[in-house]
Amino acid sequence: MSISYSGTDPVTNLPLVGPRYEEKLRRLGIETLHDLLHHFPFRYSDTSDIISITELIVKGEGTIMATIESITNSRTRSRKWLTKATLSDHSGRITAVWFNQPFLTKTLKRGETFLFNGKLSTKWGRNLSNPQYEKASDETTHLGKLTPIYPETYGVSSKWLRARIKPLQNHIPDIVEDFIPFQIQKKEKVIPLSSAIEKIHFPESEKDIKDAQERLGLNELINIQIQAQKFFEKKNKYDAIKIKSDINSLLVRKLLDSLEFELTGSQENAINEILNDFNEEKPMHRLLNGDVGSGKTIVGLAAAVATYDQGFSTVIMAPTTILAQQHYQTISKTLNDGDITIPIQLLTSDSKGEVGNSPQIIIGTHALIYKQELPINTAFIIIDEQHRFGVEQRETLEKLGQTNGNRSPHYLTMTATPIPRSLTLVLYGQTNVSILDEMPKGRKPIKTYLIPQDKRQDSYKWIKDRIEKEDDQAFIICPLVEDSEKVEAKAAKEEYKRLSKDVFPDLRLGLVHGQLKEEEKNTILNQFKDKKFDILVATPVVEVGIDVPNATIMIIENAERFGLAQLHQFRGRIGRGDQQSYCFLFTDATDKTRIDRLKYFCKNNSGFKVAEYDLKNRGPGEVYGIKQSGILQLRFADITNMKQIKRAQNIAEKING
Repeated sequence: MSISYSGTDPVTNLPLVGPRYEEKLRRLGIETLHDLLHHFPFRYSDTSDIISITELIVKGEGTIMATIESITNSRTRSRKWLTKATLSDHSGRITAVWFNQPFLTKTLKRGETFLFNGKLSTKWGRNLSNPQYEKASDETTHLGKLTPIYPETYGVSSKWLRARIKPLQNHIPDIVEDFIPFQIQKKEKVIPLSSAIEKIHFPESEKDIKDAQERLGLNELINIQIQAQKFFEKKNKYDAIKIKSDINSLLVRKLLDSLEFELTGSQENAINEILNDFNEEKPMHRLLNGDVGSGKTIVGLAAAVATYDQGFSTVIMAPTTILAQQHYQTISKTLNDGDITIPIQLLTSDSKGEVGNSPQIIIGTHALIYKQELPINTAFIIIDEQHRFGVEQRETLEKLGQTNGNRSPHYLTMTATPIPRSLTLVLYGQTNVSILDEMPKGRKPIKTYLIPQDKRQDSYKWIKDRIEKEDDQAFIICPLVEDSEKVEAKAAKEEYKRLSKDVFPDLRLGLVHGQLKEEEKNTILNQFKDKKFDILVATPVVEVGIDVPNATIMIIENAERFGLAQLHQFRGRIGRGDQQSYCFLFTDATDKTRIDRLKYFCKNNSGFKVAEYDLKNRGPGEVYGIKQSGILQLRFADITNMKQIKRAQNIAEKING
């Protein structure tokens, strides 16, 4: 009787998978046979090179094929079971030993031939200590080949997973559905998904693994592009709300002429690009990609003023309440200084009252604005994404686009972190991009130093003198709020106590972290801004939205634990005035790779450069902290490979028709 399987079958349909293992597999995200086949190896152990016992003795480790001459159990002095087996091949003999596995005398039978893989040990004489084993045959599952090693959980080993996946090898085409039509596969020279799944679990060569990873990586990129293209296709079904304006229109020019600084060339270009898009038949979808402190807010505000001037409203979405309040304060002051009267409303969870339909600028968080009934005349939406852009946000934007019936607002997404062009294509598809790659004139580059453990006290002394003599302020960033036995990182609460008592007893220290209520957090940040604290000890909650011009010193504890893009965000909290600013990276790391990353960061003030460097070395999830966003669960895709990204876009377009 032949067995048939489908992708929706529960894993309990497999032999030896009962309720106990069902629960354990659920911890790995495995519930169906489709899930099991998509539980991919993270590395491989190459046991394909079978050597003789003599060669094993010389090399110290490896895989041998040997016959069991004898096998016995005995007890050690500590009452542990010790299993000893004498193994032989054409070149000689060696002893293998296992601890607390007395059942092996029934599994490894005298006279039978097995594959053994392990290392030599000198305990109990020269022997193979706790080697892996598998009965020799023409088709093995665990040894004598490229053996996949999987993410595991308690009670579910890679060996156990391999044994469960093996019976599915001949059923993969029935379980795995390929979303790329055959004709497209043929034309684009893409291997079938079922073939890739088989190669990733049962590779016969390094090339098999590479081919499988390439197809699976392509899948990841194509899926993202399909979502992005469908989103923009839906958005383009709507006509745009036309906003007829340019950079020299009366109200926009009044705003720009009132500024205390001169716009950079890239700021002017960005404003012109946005206002040109406002005049198009279809709604704008533009990404404003700028470095820390490059002046994204004034670009967005100029477009908002142009929108108001034509009788429409602008909505600005911020990822946090702190940043929403920061935008409100900055925009209110800028408009007041320019003597421009535009109604501005800040919407937070504490806000009361209704939103009117008269032209205005509304500022709030994503979560709050999603629940609000936006003004019927909303023509421009600015999304300050803090470098996050997921499926949920896109679906919400689609609903917002229907606020005006068949007319859609224009959308501008502002990133808080520079995103390299390759990642922009992955996240945003063919969205138009405006890049701010110039810093305001007169801004001094921040000096960044890597401080090893033995120089820490000297740094503290320099910082103390600087604060006392120059009246400067400093941030000290710690990765965690409380101590953790698992992660040896500085905890903000403990560090605050230590610094207050032992290092800076004569200075005023404040503490802010994500466990505080919004009101408490904002109070402390405002007190720091009002110079009631000399030093603010904080967790990464201050990554964005904090503007304290008098803060010129940034200390980052355990700097090696952050992506360079995130370190650049922290560094961007200082250097906002005309004074020289300093960033100190404290680290206990000795690993050369980590040290080299931090040294690169110290030498480069460009957010684009550090993001590109980290992207190549760490991957998008770690660099941007967006593993939880639902869109960048990328295991195989190389998002620095522009050729592969464009290939994925091309295939996605064909799939979408």
